[in-house]
Amino acid sequence: MRKVVMVGAFPPPTHGMSVINEALFNVLIAASPDVKRVNTAARNLSRGAWARVSRLAKILPAISAFLEHTQIRRAIVYIGVSGGVGQVYDALFVLLARARRIPVCLHHHSFAYLDRPGLVSKMLIALAGDATRHVVLSAEMGRRLERLGVDPAAIRVLSNAAFLSESEPPRPLRPLRTLGFLSNVCEEKGVNEFIALASKLEVSHPALRLILAGPFQDSVTERKIMALLTSSVNVRYVGAKYGQEKEMFFSEIDVLVFPTKYANEAEPVTLHEAMRNAVPVIAYGRGAIPEMITSSSGLVINPSSCFEASAKEQIEVWIEDPDAFQRASTSARARFTAMADDGQASLKSFVAELLKDDDMQAERA
Repeated sequence: MRKVVMVGAFPPPTHGMSVINEALFNVLIAASPDVKRVNTAARNLSRGAWARVSRLAKILPAISAFLEHTQIRRAIVYIGVSGGVGQVYDALFVLLARARRIPVCLHHHSFAYLDRPGLVSKMLIALAGDATRHVVLSAEMGRRLERLGVDPAAIRVLSNAAFLSESEPPRPLRPLRTLGFLSNVCEEKGVNEFIALASKLEVSHPALRLILAGPFQDSVTERKIMALLTSSVNVRYVGAKYGQEKEMFFSEIDVLVFPTKYANEAEPVTLHEAMRNAVPVIAYGRGAIPEMITSSSGLVINPSSCFEASAKEQIEVWIEDPDAFQRASTSARARFTAMADDGQASLKSFVAELLKDDDMQAERA
């Protein structure tokens, strides 16, 4: 059994990739005592230029820790790949691993560089070499990685659903009364579309409640959104939700609204958490979302279409036909269960492969 050195973002701050990195670390440490992590997380959720530059303060000590943890060759380096310019740092760790002839596993969490591969992404994949394992979140993600020259035999599909246990018992079915938004609150994640939908529904369905939850990306966004909410009578902001409070949030809503425009969007954990709680999802079809949500468990809206109009139409169908809404709720729960079962089987196989000594791969790295 070999040593695993995990490189990537770990909470805080909390976002999809950091949550999955933490979950995988916990799975690995339960299977092997020799797992180390090298945290390269930014200080906060801001994506401003200064925030990106200040990340260097984390990277420099991370390199020192990495070099200490990779002194032995019977190791493998696992890297949670960044979605943007952070791949420059990822490439640096790949180079350091290859200089020590240590094999690498890249876990891809973003569709941005698969949709529009740039120079840095191509360089990262080229530097990783043919012996590198690649983990993707969905079959379509794997196909796009193949187009960048990665051997299909080196690709493993591992859904984020693998890291979520089923909630017990599932909540009782009920009519549609409350819509929810849960994400890092910013324009990219669709908060403006959510508020615009609320304005439309306020006129036609004044009894509907809408709950907005999540941490604000920055103070500027917070001021803008809170100012918008002063004129909204049916939207309530309830703050960031983690752990048990997040579970309570899903028990309070009937539909999750997710109008994401985020370029790095892949397989949002929040959508799995909603469906686990029998909450159908209405979302823009970015990343792996069209592979997550079936026509019977929610609605996927083409990113080129008007979100508010399509979402309002689906919500009105469910309000007018409670039986159809209950079928969607049941289907959402069943869809999560199927993806979690498949994901957990893949996770077991992946962990065994990651921990297994492989001298030949180490020689090729």
